[in-house]
Amino acid sequence: MTRAEAREHDAEVAQLLVSAALTAGQVADRMGITERTARRCIGRLSRYGLTVVTSTEKRHERLAGRPLNRYRIVMPRGRACAHEGCGTVLRSGNPAAYCELHGGGYVELAFEVCG
Repeated sequence: MTRAEAREHDAEVAQLLVSAALTAGQVADRMGITERTARRCIGRLSRYGLTVVTSTEKRHERLAGRPLNRYRIVMPRGRACAHEGCGTVLRSGNPAAYCELHGGGYVELAFEVCG
């Protein structure tokens, strides 16, 4: 896999994890990639400045008696839009420094910065 392809996979995984908490297997199924590739993509997301949190599934989903991890991208609470005079509090799923009105709100922005 080329760097460009890996970066594209990483961006797709990030989009999925902003919208929902998913296991690596669920990410793999939705993207049509192996679970190993999904785990590698999840592991690389911190390089883009994204915070991936892990939660453990309590109930039904267990693998060999161990709970499965679910991954989700979140950003710190209480961040405000960096645009001068804007006090919009950014969503935890918005990795950009700006609100959607001022050009932020998209996972792609985090990947452009690391380009």
